[in-house]
Amino acid sequence: MKIGVLGGTFDPPHIGHLAIAKAALETLELDEVLFMPVSRNPLKKNQKGTPAKHRLEMVKLLVANELKMAVSDLEVTRGGVSYTVDSLTELQMAQPADYWFLL
Repeated sequence: MKIGVLGGTFDPPHIGHLAIAKAALETLELDEVLFMPVSRNPLKKNQKGTPAKHRLEMVKLLVANELKMAVSDLEVTRGGVSYTVDSLTELQMAQPADYWFLL
């Protein structure tokens, strides 16, 4: 399975995020795009923003009617500062696949 991972703060999630996901699905011939909201972005430690659980719910609403799109709560559930390498390692251990990190 070929899965794109679109991580970010998503504060707020918007149509641009959907456009990126749709373009990646088509261009890279992905089976799925997995949105992964960060708990705390290491580059934005001093910025206040929307609580992680609310951003997670907003992302779920954003992709609710989108085919081949899903949401992971991995980083929000883990809490604290999130690093991509840790999340991709966890994903690979939990569900082996061909992961593509989308920027």
